[in-house]
Amino acid sequence: FRKKALAEANGSADTELKIMEVVLKSQYMHERLADVACDLYAASCTLSRLDHLMSAGNGHADTQLDIQAGHYFLALAHRRIRQTLAALWDNDDVLTTKTADAWLK
Repeated sequence: FRKKALAEANGSADTELKIMEVVLKSQYMHERLADVACDLYAASCTLSRLDHLMSAGNGHADTQLDIQAGHYFLALAHRRIRQTLAALWDNDDVLTTKTADAWLK
């Protein structure tokens, strides 16, 4: 972080502020990637459960409800993953940081 911040600081006296800015940007990115990882893990668990339910094929109403719920969850997770990945490049991180800084003063 220090090397990247120093390269961006161009000899500025605000080196520490630049370091904090680089760290904050990384934290936003890491949070988004962690959210995607959690959704992918939950989706893989759901797929495993759906595979079991569909291969067992007992046809009970409860099974059909579980299958429907699994499909619904996968659709929600897919949407969240797409939105979170898109937010890596299109986000309000600068405004978020400015607002947080204003409240912390």
